[in-house]
Amino acid sequence: MDFQTQYQVLISMLLVGAFLEAVFEAYRQCHKIYKFRRLLLHFLDTCFWIMASLLVFSVTYVKAMGELRFYSLCFLGLGAIIHYVLLRKWTIKVTNMVIHSIKTVVRGIKWIVTKLIISPCIFAWRILCKLWMLLAGIGQWLVLVIMALVGLLGSVVHWFVCRCGSLFKKNK
Repeated sequence: MDFQTQYQVLISMLLVGAFLEAVFEAYRQCHKIYKFRRLLLHFLDTCFWIMASLLVFSVTYVKAMGELRFYSLCFLGLGAIIHYVLLRKWTIKVTNMVIHSIKTVVRGIKWIVTKLIISPCIFAWRILCKLWMLLAGIGQWLVLVIMALVGLLGSVVHWFVCRCGSLFKKNK
């Protein structure tokens, strides 16, 4: 490996180390705010380290043709240390600002969905229930009226048949 390639590898590892430290610091802030459950925390830790390993090895493959040397790992750690010393507070502030912004956006979306979708649907459902109850009441009233009319008409028809029947009886 020539000097220029080694220099690029060192700078790349320094930047990757700083980037991974920033991501890890943001992850730690999220855990501090949201208190992930133990199983989820282990899963997220595993995902972080798998992604970190893939990033380091892909940068090493692209910049150094896959040659991983001890000084590359040292500069990876040095990048993480530099970020921790110089940029940690800034990363924490930015992470908290992003979390606050996301919470605000989610709260706004939740309000919009509640006011524009859920509340009108609940209102329409209540109106339909009231309308159904009104129609059911009207239907019951109509059934009672029809039954009363049928009963009255049935009595009149029965009386008429009985009277007419007695007119046409044969006398023996």
